[in-house]
Amino acid sequence: MTDWQLTMQVANDATMWTLDSTLRGATIDLPLPIAKAAADAIPFKMQRQVTAPGHDALAMRYGAVGRLNLQRRLTPTGAITERALLALGTTEGEADRRGLWVRGDVAALDLDGWLAIKRQLDSGADSLPLTGVDLRVGTMGIFGRQLSDLRIGASRGGDDWQLDLRGRELVGTARWQGPAPGWLNGRIVARLQRFTAPPSAPPSMTAIPTAEGAPPAANPWPSVDIVAESFLHKDRDLGRLELIAHPSESDWRIESLKLSSDDGTLVASGWWRGAGRAPRTQLDTDLEVRDAGKYLARFGMPDAVRGGRTHIHGQLEWSGSPQAFDYPTLNGMFRVETGSGQFVKLDPGLGKLLGVLSLQALKRRFTFDFQDLFGEGFAFDEITGDVRIQDGVMKSDNLKIVGPSARVAIAGETNIANETQKLRVRVQPTLSGTVSVGAAALLLANPILGAAVGAGTLLAQTALKDPIEQMFAYEYAVSGNWSDPIVERTGRPATAAVPAQTTKQ
Repeated sequence: MTDWQLTMQVANDATMWTLDSTLRGATIDLPLPIAKAAADAIPFKMQRQVTAPGHDALAMRYGAVGRLNLQRRLTPTGAITERALLALGTTEGEADRRGLWVRGDVAALDLDGWLAIKRQLDSGADSLPLTGVDLRVGTMGIFGRQLSDLRIGASRGGDDWQLDLRGRELVGTARWQGPAPGWLNGRIVARLQRFTAPPSAPPSMTAIPTAEGAPPAANPWPSVDIVAESFLHKDRDLGRLELIAHPSESDWRIESLKLSSDDGTLVASGWWRGAGRAPRTQLDTDLEVRDAGKYLARFGMPDAVRGGRTHIHGQLEWSGSPQAFDYPTLNGMFRVETGSGQFVKLDPGLGKLLGVLSLQALKRRFTFDFQDLFGEGFAFDEITGDVRIQDGVMKSDNLKIVGPSARVAIAGETNIANETQKLRVRVQPTLSGTVSVGAAALLLANPILGAAVGAGTLLAQTALKDPIEQMFAYEYAVSGNWSDPIVERTGRPATAAVPAQTTKQ
C-alpha cells in the first residue's frame, strides 16, 4: 500500500489536477532506470492541464531519474499523444516536436528490456513511434553485453535508424535496418573506428530483444555487418575486425570473421547455436602469421618468439558463445607449420603453453646437456605437427621441431584448462655441418687430429644416416604443471647395429 495525494483546481471551465506520491510500498517491475523495490521511496508527481480547446498536457516526474512530457489531442474516443519528450537526469525541455524524443543522461539503462516493452506497445494502433535519441549513459545493456560511458545520437527514417556512437567500448556510426526478406530479425551495419570486446551485462540486463515487427522466431539475433578498424581486447589492439553473420533457424551463422594486422590474419567461419538450446560454437579457422613474435606480442606475450612465419588451420568447437571460449569443452583439430625463428626466455606467467615447445624446462634442469644447443634461446628452422583436442586436452604424436642445433620430437598430451602435461620429448643434437663441444676441445688441443676426427664424423654421418647424432640423443618425460614441470630423463635411445661390410676378393 502506498500514499497518494490528489489536488484539483478548476478555473474557467478548465480542470488541472496534480497527483503526488512517494511510491513507498509499490513495486515497479520495469527495466532500469525505472525499476524500484517496494521499500524504496521515490518522489512521483503527475500533472494534467488543458492547454487549448481540444488539447491537454500531461507531465510526470520520477525522482531524479527524469520526467515525461506529453502533448495530447482530445477526441470523443480518447486522448491521442502527438508529441512526447522523455527528459532523463537534469535535462529540461518541452515536447515541441512530433513523435517521441529521448534526451538527457542516465546512470544505467537496460535497453534490451525497454525494446521488449516497446514491441508490446507498438502492437497497438495508436502507439507513438520513437523518433530520436540524444543520450549519455553510464552503463547500458544491449544484446546481453554491457557498454559504458556511452553517448548515443540516433534519428529514425521509416523502419531504419542512423546512430552515432561514442563510448568506452566503441566509436563510430551504425545503421539499424528493420525486418526485410534478407534479414527477418533486422540488420545492424556498423563502421567503427574503435571497438573493444564488451563484458557480459549483469543479470538485471540479460533480455535479448527481437526486432520491431519481426515475426516470432526461434532465433532472436539480428544479421550483422560490422567493420572495426581497431579491435581491442584487454586493452590490446588485435587489428582490424570484419564480421558478417545472420540467423539461420536456431543458429547464428558466422559467414565471415576476419581479424587482420600487419603481423598476421585470422579468417574463420562457422555457427553459434544459442537460441532455445544449449549454447555451442563451431568454427573453421585459418591463421596466417607473418611474424609469430610480433603477433604474439599483440596478445600480451612480448619477446616470447623471434620471427617464425606460421600457418595454422583446423576446426574448433566448444560449449558457449563465440566470445566465451570454454577450455574444458573444447574439441577439434589443427595443423601447424612454422618457418625459421627462435624461442627466447619465457616468463612463466606468459605463454606457458609456448614454454612446453621452447624446451625451456629441459634447459633449466639439464644445462650441462643443452647449454651449447640453446644459448639464449632455442633457434628452429621449422615446426610441424598435427594436434587433436578432446575436452580441452591437446594430443599429438608427430610434433617436430627442427633447428640448426637439434631435432626435437614431442608426443603426448597437455590439458589447457588445468595447465598440466604428460609428454615424451626426444632431443637429438645436430652434429652435421657443426662441431660438437667435445670435437671443438679436441680441435684446440690437436688441430691435425681434430680435423681428422671432424672429417671422419662428417663422412660417417653421411654414409650411415646420422648414427652419431642418434648416439647423442636423449629422451625425457615431462609432466606436472606448465609453470613448474617435472622433467625426468628416461634414457638414451639405443641405435641399431650397423652390419659389417664385406669385400669380395
